[in-house]
Amino acid sequence: MGVTLCYTQSCALKLLNPVRGGSYLKSLMDKNGKVYVQGDNLYLDTKKSLEVRATENCTILNNWESNGAYFITAKGNVLTTYYNLAKSSVSKGDFLKRGQILGELFSKDSIEFNYLEISIMKDGKHLRPNW
Repeated sequence: MGVTLCYTQSCALKLLNPVRGGSYLKSLMDKNGKVYVQGDNLYLDTKKSLEVRATENCTILNNWESNGAYFITAKGNVLTTYYNLAKSSVSKGDFLKRGQILGELFSKDSIEFNYLEISIMKDGKHLRPNW
């Protein structure tokens, strides 16, 4: 299955960057700034804060832990899955407002990779917001 990146739709949805001050990982960009998508997911580097925020008003569909990392799936206008969290502050069924904290990333001192891996889908298409 190929990834369809839908830029116009993601801009119209005004999705919030889940990592305050975060940016796409430089190692996943070419010299022209084009983001390489590995599979269906995008990768955000943290600059200022380890807190992860809801990109929109949503309901938590699933929250699970595997190998010491948390994974959270939320549904609003889009289906969003947040990966690689050190802590989760939500439970299945919780309603979150846009910008509400749902978890925290690993610190750079505690793990080699403290980026946020995120998957955003609408109508079966993967979105890449213009953060």
